[in-house]
Amino acid sequence: MFQRLVSHNDDLARLIDKGYAVALDVSNHLVVRDIPYLDSARDLQWGAIVAKLVFTDQDHVKQDDHQIYFAGSPPHQLDGTAIANLAGGPITIQLSPACADITVERSFSNKPRVNGTPTG
Repeated sequence: MFQRLVSHNDDLARLIDKGYAVALDVSNHLVVRDIPYLDSARDLQWGAIVAKLVFTDQDHVKQDDHQIYFAGSPPHQLDGTAIANLAGGPITIQLSPACADITVERSFSNKPRVNGTPTG
């Protein structure tokens, strides 16, 4: 089923083509593993990004909303400061046993803006 989705969804195909470790959990969460980031000590860590997908028909999906979820500690800039504008907070999402190695710990929310006003 995942290959069918990839063949009908350009965004998924681009992630695969760029070499990202991508899976679709049975809970309809897109899981992108092996995301490099820096922790507060500026040490390289590896996390995962998770996004809730909804089916628009049997072959097409879209992201449920602007929020994404992250498995890992809070990411930081090269100077050790926390990355600004990643509102959200602590959250837990239960994924299937196939993704049991992923522990979602926080949400990120940065609504797109049109003319300075948040959308959605």
